[in-house]
Amino acid sequence: MSQKPRLENSLQNKHPSIAEEWHPSKNGDLTPENISKWSSKKVWWVCSKGHEWDAFISNRTKRNDGCPYCSGRYATEENCLLTLNPELASEWHSIKNGKLTPRDITLHSSKKVWWLCSKNPKHEWQSVVGSRIRSKSDSKGCPFCAGKMASEEYNLAIANPILALEWHYQKNVSLTPENVTPSSNKVVWWKCATCEHEWKSAVNNRNGKRISRGCPKCNSGFQTSFPEQAIVYYLKQVFPDLENSYVLPFSKRRITVDVFIPSLQLAIEYDGEYAHKGKMERDLRKNVLLTDNNIELIRIREPNLPLLHDNKMKMIYRSDTYSYVSLEVVIKSLAKYILRDYLLCSEQVQKLHNLQSINIEADSFLIEEQVRMVKEAGSFEQTHPVISQQWHPTLNGNMKPFHYTKSSSKKVWWICDKGHEYQSRIVDKSGECLVCTNKVLHASNCLAATHPQLAKEWHPTKNGKLTPNDIVAGTPKRVWWKCNVCSYEWQTSVAKRRGTTKVSGTKCPACSNKAVTKNNCLAVTSPKIAEEWHPTKNEKLTPYDVTAGSDKRAWWLCQICNHEWDAPIYHRKKTGCPLCGNRKIAKKMLKSNEEFLREIKDLVRDEYIPQEEYKGATSYINFLHVPCGNILRTSPSKFKSAGRRCKCTKKLV
Repeated sequence: MSQKPRLENSLQNKHPSIAEEWHPSKNGDLTPENISKWSSKKVWWVCSKGHEWDAFISNRTKRNDGCPYCSGRYATEENCLLTLNPELASEWHSIKNGKLTPRDITLHSSKKVWWLCSKNPKHEWQSVVGSRIRSKSDSKGCPFCAGKMASEEYNLAIANPILALEWHYQKNVSLTPENVTPSSNKVVWWKCATCEHEWKSAVNNRNGKRISRGCPKCNSGFQTSFPEQAIVYYLKQVFPDLENSYVLPFSKRRITVDVFIPSLQLAIEYDGEYAHKGKMERDLRKNVLLTDNNIELIRIREPNLPLLHDNKMKMIYRSDTYSYVSLEVVIKSLAKYILRDYLLCSEQVQKLHNLQSINIEADSFLIEEQVRMVKEAGSFEQTHPVISQQWHPTLNGNMKPFHYTKSSSKKVWWICDKGHEYQSRIVDKSGECLVCTNKVLHASNCLAATHPQLAKEWHPTKNGKLTPNDIVAGTPKRVWWKCNVCSYEWQTSVAKRRGTTKVSGTKCPACSNKAVTKNNCLAVTSPKIAEEWHPTKNEKLTPYDVTAGSDKRAWWLCQICNHEWDAPIYHRKKTGCPLCGNRKIAKKMLKSNEEFLREIKDLVRDEYIPQEEYKGATSYINFLHVPCGNILRTSPSKFKSAGRRCKCTKKLV
């Protein structure tokens, strides 16, 4: 049972005004007199206008909370959405909001609810009530009608169907061109219809009154772009000697600058995001190369590239990547810089001043035509006319060699003068036919056709659906084989089995004793050697797991002297136990102890007496030197052949 609060701490005593709103019937036996002002109990209240609500006592006393209806926090008939904004309430979605109605919501509620457009019943959307009230008049209506949300009537697929063809359906998962507007800033995946390159970009970056942002890889392959050609287009009108993609004559490697004006010894580089991303070191090296050769450089960099810190060159940073306006600002800045720092004729000065009023949008068709001409000059058809003749006339659809550069990774169809049809990437294409050189499978160069003897050893079951007709002889692919002689099964690459002009192909490893079988194992081919296999020190390895020619090291146990040693298996063909030495010594080891004692007595009489039994010619035993009583430890063979030296004397005994 809770303790009754002191009278001075009761709600009635400390907060009489709040106590006046105590509900007379809904709180049971509780009264303001018998409850503390700090109580965490939730009780019922009633205001002077008859509004009833429940709230914690401590919240009311600490924060001085009043009636939520009177303060507009709870909806009433007087302050609900239906009363104060009937026009907005008319767009209330009566089905998707369930039992919630405009009478239950205040005007500035933060609750997110469903709305239904009064002009088009198909337009349904969610939005916070308060945000629709606070929004400006031009944005508080239906977002579908305003073109802010995609609808059946207005979406990317309808507004720009050509661009929608490059939508990447796999990587955008459930999002489709029908789900976004042309002006959406949503970043999505695209797939180039020409080279199949995949990249991410915002929808509005590729659509609308901006420079059409095409495939970055295609643009990079052609070594030009719309911004670069726009700079060339306008500056060429001022400086006729201007050169585009100028090759630096003082460089050992083929290094170019985008724009070069020989009369000014001025180079201009346009650093696009795709072509220059991660290429800072390369750009800095070019800066040094130009500076060392007294050529001034101006770099124009797109906003997503890192800053280049080089005080010896002029930098112009473009404010955005795609708009005509930002490109116009760049070209105007170029003109101002040249006017300020170079000595020019009056005609050049006037033309540079005229560049301050350029309109790229109006000139965009001329610039695009210039881009097309540059790309055509750098196309695969122009750079590789002989190889282009092998382009398949029908299997590549409408795509022709002039649509691609030599560095394109697009996989296309080719046909050689022998009629072989095959696919390969443009960047990998050489003058050779891949079928004629056995790099691509064809009925004429499959393994079954070129190496029928090898094909006979193709494993009938372990290669799945793969057959000798599905593979060329030079492939590095590992497959299963089955020997026609011993039925041994093994895996190796087709190329190794075929061999080369210098190296012969591999044969059955079992027949050539390179693999262990039940017929060529050590236990079968060399049973006497197998008898000396150590029973415990070779772990799970047995004489049945190795061949006699194996270079593996194994442990051995001598059957004569029980000596243990390790040695390569193939060494055992010519060597025996290292302790026994050879068969002659082994025979001598079998002499009796009495014979040995007689030999010693005949040799040294009674001066030395063996203290142990004879164990063999090389087994060490103790000899007693009778004159001094010292013990000499040596082998019988050394004792008899190499002389004897006792500790009691330095001379030879």
